[in-house]
Amino acid sequence: MDDLGPSGQPPAKSFGSLRMLGRYGVALGLLGLGQGSALWSLLLISGNLSPDGFGQLSSGLAIQNYIVILGTLGLRTLATRDLARAPGRLGRIWGTLWGLTTPAGIALAIGGHLVGGALFARSADEIWMSLWLSCGTCFSILSVVPLLDALGRQSLALGGVALAETLFAIALLTGWIPMDVASLGAGFAIKWTVASLLQAISLRVISGPVRPTFSRRQLNQWKGSAAPLLLTALIMNVPFSGAVVLTRHLLGAADSAVMGFAAQLAAAILLLGGVAVRFLQPIWRDAAAIRETRSRKLLTQVGLYAFLLWMAIVLIVTVIVSFWLPDEYLRGMASIQLMLLAAAISVLARVLWVALEATHQERRVLIAYSTGSAAFIVTSIGCAHPLGSTGVALAAVFGMAATVLMMWGHLSSLFKR
Repeated sequence: MDDLGPSGQPPAKSFGSLRMLGRYGVALGLLGLGQGSALWSLLLISGNLSPDGFGQLSSGLAIQNYIVILGTLGLRTLATRDLARAPGRLGRIWGTLWGLTTPAGIALAIGGHLVGGALFARSADEIWMSLWLSCGTCFSILSVVPLLDALGRQSLALGGVALAETLFAIALLTGWIPMDVASLGAGFAIKWTVASLLQAISLRVISGPVRPTFSRRQLNQWKGSAAPLLLTALIMNVPFSGAVVLTRHLLGAADSAVMGFAAQLAAAILLLGGVAVRFLQPIWRDAAAIRETRSRKLLTQVGLYAFLLWMAIVLIVTVIVSFWLPDEYLRGMASIQLMLLAAAISVLARVLWVALEATHQERRVLIAYSTGSAAFIVTSIGCAHPLGSTGVALAAVFGMAATVLMMWGHLSSLFKR
């Protein structure tokens, strides 16, 4: 990894260099460790928890995912962009980010627990699970991942997650965390807290004497763009987290177990693609950077590796579901594979999002995701009862494809001008 230069800025990057690919390789390795541990944890939980219990856990995780998005207030993308442009402003960007998201995170975590109680009839264990998840959500909202990304320290962010995921998998394997929904809720909360604390410590170490300070000027700079980005982040997750909630509401907890398993696997795909996106975001600062031949070649190389890895994941998951998990998951194989396809399409949408944001077309991104999510909701409601969870997964593919087509069409017309 590169050290910060004398001015506090990362050294200039050569877009097509072996160094950049090497940094991506390190990040990919850490992501592989973290997601490998997460997959092992997922298999342990789904193999030992009843379908009803796993459906309850998946529903709680889906709700908390939305709470994290809401709690970040749409500021993560803006923080990455602004810090990449001016690394010397780390103190005020960090302080303003935490100053805004801390009270919002606490209030929304409480609200998420109450919303879950209103949507589902919950047992005492599920109530405790929700409380634990809400506590962990507060720490997830305070994650400094966008700041580490902007400084070119993606590996530090991924390293914290990898360590937390590995410790969680070990705790499950050794029986330190019992296989009931309340204990698992506590385990997830502790995992999220450990990851966020490790990332914050890493940022403090590399930033040296920088002191986080709240800045009203920074707040004013973010006001105009934060709301569209927040709304976009909420809407873009509808085909994934929304699929779990819709399945639970329309078909029941047992059916939502398969969809919850599929959504967790899709999340792993999104994280994998997210590494590439997180490298692109500081590089694609404007339209001129996107047009550079070297950056496009790098994107092509990374995209090819990501596609091959996605194919391998689909094959591995198919084998695992066929020979490892209970029959309920094997009967839902079509749903699982469709959700993995939807995740791959979503990664492409995120790449196009970065390009549109670099050209200041945030509202176009919002329109595209809104259209795709509306298509998903309408299609899933119509297909859920005749096709079960497969219908909901098929709707997720349809919705994400609609989003990508709209983004691509606008980006193509923009660069033809």
